[in-house]
Amino acid sequence: METVHKSYGRLAKDLMFRELKKLFDQSEDFFVIQEEKLSVADSEPLRISLRQASARYCILKNSIFQKILQEKSQNGVFDLPQGHTGIVFCPTDPITTAKILVQFAKGRNFFKIRGGLLRGEKLSFESVETLAKLPSRKILIGMTLAGLKAPMTGIVLTLSGLLRQVVTVLDKIRQGKEK
Repeated sequence: METVHKSYGRLAKDLMFRELKKLFDQSEDFFVIQEEKLSVADSEPLRISLRQASARYCILKNSIFQKILQEKSQNGVFDLPQGHTGIVFCPTDPITTAKILVQFAKGRNFFKIRGGLLRGEKLSFESVETLAKLPSRKILIGMTLAGLKAPMTGIVLTLSGLLRQVVTVLDKIRQGKEK
């Protein structure tokens, strides 16, 4: 009976490992969280906010996290505390996710951002804080488009001013001929 129990345990671990590996493969950007005694009730507002930002929060054992990092050739990237590690996957907008995490961590000593991985580069806690201070992806896109639009608007206004001057000169010539 004990052998059967161990094989189910091994099967469950393998299944959990495959699911987590799939999450890591789908999102190359993630943040690493150290949490101590974070209850389900305390974490629910965080999970809701992250879900709205298309991010996902998982808690896993350090041994599983290290095994996944080893398979992704990222072994030794993070110094992990004892116990469990929280991972926040952010496949779409790491800036918004960083803002949510930094805001949630304020005043909570039991929730610490350890760093992250963004486009294959390791992030420290300070880098995550800096990332959180950036405008969101939508605002950055809007700023870029406004920057591209500004020179075109200037050209249009200049050309319309010249055209207005030509019309004024032609109108003065017409008025002179009518007299």
